[in-house]
Amino acid sequence: MPEDMTSIETEQAFQVIEEVDDELGEFDDDLSRLSEVEAERDQLREQLMRSLADLQNFRKRAAQEQESSRRYSNEEFMRSLIPVLDNFERTVASLSAGADPAAILQGITMVKKQLQSVLESNSMTRIPAVGSHFDPEIHDAIAVIETTEFEPDTVVDEIEPGYTLFGRVLRPARVRIARAPSE
Repeated sequence: MPEDMTSIETEQAFQVIEEVDDELGEFDDDLSRLSEVEAERDQLREQLMRSLADLQNFRKRAAQEQESSRRYSNEEFMRSLIPVLDNFERTVASLSAGADPAAILQGITMVKKQLQSVLESNSMTRIPAVGSHFDPEIHDAIAVIETTEFEPDTVVDEIEPGYTLFGRVLRPARVRIARAPSE
């Protein structure tokens, strides 16, 4: 130190040096904290990337399961149709072998009943038509017949049956409905 410095100036210089040392210590603490924060940020970024990868894998698995479920959703229904197909093939073979037409008709009738039973056990039901009041939600009127035998808007004849599945119309019944005769 120069000799011409007074003790007050020396004391002030030491005080400045202490303040600088304190600030450098705080700066070192800030740098250390910054390093910790950067490490934490990097760790969070890795966790986020793993979570995103897990989410993408989950979505892929869910899509595959959904596709598999959609593809095989009617497996039991198809399995229940196999005996119907077997009996139909036996009936056709009997026809080819020259069986009695009455026996063939009986076989076809049995196969029809078996098919109806399979469809009903899978919640497909036939829409009631003849004699019921016309309902545009379940009936498709393709003709109108003037008659006094039925009330107006009553289904007189069923051209093609309609069906529902769990109450939802798969196909409306195609019908003819009654109308009062014109005078």
